[in-house]
Amino acid sequence: MVLSVFDEAANNYKLIKYNTDGSGEAAFISSRLAGTEIIAAPAVSPKGTKVAYVEGGILKLLDVKSDARANVYTHANAIIGFPAINADETKIAFSASPTGDERADLYIVNAAANSTPVKITNNEPDYVAIFPRFSNDGTKLTFSKGHADDEGVYVSDLQGNNMVRVSEDHLDGDADAWPVFTKDGSKVIYTSSKYGQNNGTSELLMSNTTEGAESTATRMFESTATGILQSFFPVVSPDNSFIYFIGIDANSAQSIYKVSTAGGAPVKIKTVITDLNSTVWNLAYVKE
Repeated sequence: MVLSVFDEAANNYKLIKYNTDGSGEAAFISSRLAGTEIIAAPAVSPKGTKVAYVEGGILKLLDVKSDARANVYTHANAIIGFPAINADETKIAFSASPTGDERADLYIVNAAANSTPVKITNNEPDYVAIFPRFSNDGTKLTFSKGHADDEGVYVSDLQGNNMVRVSEDHLDGDADAWPVFTKDGSKVIYTSSKYGQNNGTSELLMSNTTEGAESTATRMFESTATGILQSFFPVVSPDNSFIYFIGIDANSAQSIYKVSTAGGAPVKIKTVITDLNSTVWNLAYVKE
């Protein structure tokens, strides 16, 4: 697994790799992503050989082995964020606001230098589409869309068609975010504040990806019973048995947990941050 960690003191990101039992902590690349203009958490491909990140308004792709870096997409006025790489490392999905207003749409671009992205959502002003993730077979995308802090989770094809909302409509101020597909693409797992509306907590839910999926949400565990106040960045193991995620407890410690895809009690694997000087901003499951 690879964590993207923002270092507050150094004002940059670093990527750290762990084995699934929490051992083997090591730098994932030889140096930190040191640019002070990096504004979006780096995303590691499922194969673990590419990293997409944003620096100074440029979407970049890093080859982990060679350290070569390509400028995939440049826009002088765009705010670009939340990149994701598909399984065969040929495409990148990202969120951008080229108009400079509070609207943000999703785009897909070839993972090659100087590519032209294709816009796949068409949001109204003050609507955002963020947190995209590809299905394992590369045919679908899941993402969060809506007003700021009031988003729902959706699934569509790569052209933005056949869009289905898979999360329920909650109260204003509640949000569903960081969705990821199960390996067969039939369900989506995501962070939700549905059950934490009165106590500020979030948990992981699982929904179907078909029309009418809003009513199918399954609660993976109860935050109040685990001591995990916030749950973020779920990823699914290759055999579809476990969901790994970042949990934050009452002491603000950020730890890697795992829970069965059938639900149940989460198991803490490793505490990775114990203070407020750094923040986990992404988690990826890559080949050991």
